[in-house]
Amino acid sequence: MASPSCLLCLNRCLQSHRTLWSRAKVLKGQVFQQVRHRSILYSAICVERHPIVTSVKSKVEENFSEVLSKIEEENSYLSDHEMRRMKEQRAAKSKQEVAEEDAPGAEAETVTALDLEDKWDSELKTFTAAPRSTPADLSGEQKSLGRKLDASLYLLVKQTVGGREHWVLPQASWAHGETLRQTAERALSSLCVDVQADVLGNAPVAVATYKPPEHDGEQAIKLFFYKAWHRGGDVNTKQGLVSDYAWITKDELKQFCHESYNRHLKKFIF
Repeated sequence: MASPSCLLCLNRCLQSHRTLWSRAKVLKGQVFQQVRHRSILYSAICVERHPIVTSVKSKVEENFSEVLSKIEEENSYLSDHEMRRMKEQRAAKSKQEVAEEDAPGAEAETVTALDLEDKWDSELKTFTAAPRSTPADLSGEQKSLGRKLDASLYLLVKQTVGGREHWVLPQASWAHGETLRQTAERALSSLCVDVQADVLGNAPVAVATYKPPEHDGEQAIKLFFYKAWHRGGDVNTKQGLVSDYAWITKDELKQFCHESYNRHLKKFIF
């Protein structure tokens, strides 16, 4: 049985712990209220259209690809066609006739493996591959999803921010009762209307803090970025929420976005 002094000491420790815990909860609420009132929350969504065709190989990549092809050919098993060709070559050397299933007296018409290879070679010579460049590439049209097929494209809109138009990712201010991801999804559906995309996760990929000169005190803007993969559709500007839009590559970002904004985009566009 514990002594009265030990029980008294334990009681004092519990009371001290309860006091510290209650103070911590009050302090946490005060900090949350300060951050909430000092910051204006926004969410932006980065919609990426993935490459449709492979990019052009460099000289090093071509050499490496040739080495891998040779290794694969040396270690692979013979196909049925190669086995047939070897069998026909052995039969031709020994002057043996290939067994035929035709009726007696009928002229045998044999198509050998070499005949098939000649046929395939002639078909390959007449084949013309589709061009890698599209009419949008030739005309310089940056609103088309059919440009730069070998690179990723990112959606930028010309949106009014702080009373002025800027080239930014589709963004919207946070509304009470919704998550930051829901804010980003609402920005895409309200500004771009017909664009369909899959948002990657519930957590933002980056955050930026701005302090516009028109806001006094310590009030600032916190902008949370979300990434999404383009699934279909294109921007509809009929509602007039955005004055212009463009599908651009990562190298073209600096031509549209402000330098400080572009630095934040480089955190997750690389």
